[in-house]
Amino acid sequence: MLNWKLLGLVLLTAAFGTVGEKPGFALSLGGRCSPDGSVCVTANNGEEEPVSIIAGLRAKDADARRGAREAAVRLGAPMVEPLFDLLAEDDVACRRVAEGTLFAIVAASSAPDAPPAPRAAVSEALVAQLRGKGPARVRVYAARLLGLIGGAGAVPALAA
Repeated sequence: MLNWKLLGLVLLTAAFGTVGEKPGFALSLGGRCSPDGSVCVTANNGEEEPVSIIAGLRAKDADARRGAREAAVRLGAPMVEPLFDLLAEDDVACRRVAEGTLFAIVAASSAPDAPPAPRAAVSEALVAQLRGKGPARVRVYAARLLGLIGGAGAVPALAA
């Protein structure tokens, strides 16, 4: 069954390039919409926004979370800090989602066929988290991930 309200919103968004209160944004037609009303937005240039990806990761709908996780992996290093903020929260479900998404980002950027620039950017972002003032569990997870992806430049941060 076709959801006519959603189709109308998509068509209006495509025509005017706005969703809600953020001008200059459009719905991602490649994303998933959840029954609870959460929507993943992307900038008009096609790049995902970390804030909307984090909102998608918080969604109750598994399909919305899966779509947000895929978007986070595509975005890579810019998602590390917002995901560590999510990891620092008290909500266990949010922490699990953040851990899995961070691991997926590290795995994708350290794959044998991955270009070296994203790997270095993710490694630098992890070093920043390791040296940050977040909870101990957050810094420990940063060290674990850095041990998986970090090169020789990560050794001083891990040794400190």
